Amino acid sequence: DRASIAQDIAHLIRESGLLITLLGAALAMYWDWP
Repeated sequence: DRASIAQDIAHLIRESGLLITLLGAALAMYWDWP
């Protein structure tokens, strides 16, 4: 049902949030962004 789907999506966002942050930091360092 929609509730469980929304819950799964929220869980994925929480789990991937740290990964996205680390990836963004890695890319920033790679390209030496200000």
